[in-house]
Amino acid sequence: GFYKKEGKEIKVLDLNTMNYRDRNIVDIESLNKIRSINDINKKIKFLNYSKDRAGNLSFNITAATCIYAANRLDEISDDIIQIDNAMKWGFGWKLGPFEIWDAIGVETSINYMLKKGYKIPNLIKKMLNNGQTSFYDYTNGVKSYYDFRKNKKVVQLQDKKILKLDFLKLKSSNIVKKTFSTSLIDLGDGILSCEFHTKMNAIDDNIIKDLNVALDLCESGSFNALILANDAQNFSVGANIFLLYMAAKQSAWDQINKLIINFQNICKRLKYSNIPTVAAPFQLTLGGGAELALWCNRIRAYAELYMGLVEVSVGLIPAGGGNVEMLYRTLERSIDTATYPTEHLIQRAFEIVAMAKVSTSAVEATDALYMNSYDGITMNRNYLLKNAKYEAYGMAKAGFIPPNKRTFRLPGYSVYSTFKMVLMSMCQGNFISSHDLKIAKKIAYIMTGGKCTSRELVTEQYLLDLEREAFLSLISEKKSQDRIEFMLKNNRALRN
Repeated sequence: GFYKKEGKEIKVLDLNTMNYRDRNIVDIESLNKIRSINDINKKIKFLNYSKDRAGNLSFNITAATCIYAANRLDEISDDIIQIDNAMKWGFGWKLGPFEIWDAIGVETSINYMLKKGYKIPNLIKKMLNNGQTSFYDYTNGVKSYYDFRKNKKVVQLQDKKILKLDFLKLKSSNIVKKTFSTSLIDLGDGILSCEFHTKMNAIDDNIIKDLNVALDLCESGSFNALILANDAQNFSVGANIFLLYMAAKQSAWDQINKLIINFQNICKRLKYSNIPTVAAPFQLTLGGGAELALWCNRIRAYAELYMGLVEVSVGLIPAGGGNVEMLYRTLERSIDTATYPTEHLIQRAFEIVAMAKVSTSAVEATDALYMNSYDGITMNRNYLLKNAKYEAYGMAKAGFIPPNKRTFRLPGYSVYSTFKMVLMSMCQGNFISSHDLKIAKKIAYIMTGGKCTSRELVTEQYLLDLEREAFLSLISEKKSQDRIEFMLKNNRALRN
């Protein structure tokens, strides 16, 4: 092959010598600059018109692809939409070839193509002669496309089951508020949506602030329900660990403590607000992103869902109530007496968090207690937002009443000692590292209730405080900071 893996290193085939060599580090100005551009259309346009070799290569590939797609019209498809959808649905492209052509500018790109000796298809020339300079138009939330058979723009008929935030945002009146981190969008029928758009939808303090604004709007009567949803590649990869890492390196413990308190408070608001909250997770829903979904009143998930509390992989524990929520879900149907043995139930919750279990589907997420039996699953990704809206609308119309504040009957230190003994045996047998042991003991201490006994009930806030204390303790550890740094650099876990 063109690449070969030797140990952990990936070698590349040198076409001059036909031997495998180390990969060269590429440092090209245009590739460095586009990393800071979030808008996919602007990113593609910037790269294609860059004057360096990356820009030249990109334009040549783009030009050949767009021209080839245009030449296939009438041969494999009646319209440009089906070709674009085929490339997006079948090959995972963010934009189809005609959408890419719009992004780089049809007229500008054709002038550039002609200089490079490309032959422009006649139907594209005819479209330009008819005064049409783009394949698509978006006006007041309505999408139209150029029909080459009718030689004019026609409105694209939308499936009534599909609701897209990108279309809604085309109409400015639908945007309630927009910041760098989020957009609050009016979905109609009294439903408000909060869309994340940080890098990988990582959760930062600005998202927490905007969620509070969204809940304030709903609780004031402006809206009847709130949905957490977006049209990105993933729902959320979790908290912004880079910011946490930098704060830890600077010993900004008060800043981290405040961030955790704010995160816990927004999770509690999502559950106990007087309006229903619905999360619409899909693809990667990890760490803090999973916690936000767990604390919503309802989940409507896409079938392909990779959901999990994965904080232990960076030397930390869930601090937004993830331990508390998993503990409640395992104990929900236990008998509330001081003598009822809950060790086996707590063990299940402990294993889910300590082993950073990630579901590979929404069905598996239900089995792992990340979703409740009454939460919904949508098979078609395009229908997810509309289905989530139906959930929220129905809950609001049915007369939503927030749940009662929860209390827990936990066994306390006696069962914690049993957990600790088992974990120490695993460490001595080299099944886990000494730092894994430290993290696991923190989780076990929280889930068994700390210094309580089964004769008393502990509050949710008591357990959240234990979470926060454990998180602050772990993030101050050098080995945890090393795990975070390794994850940021290599996108995989370090076992130290």
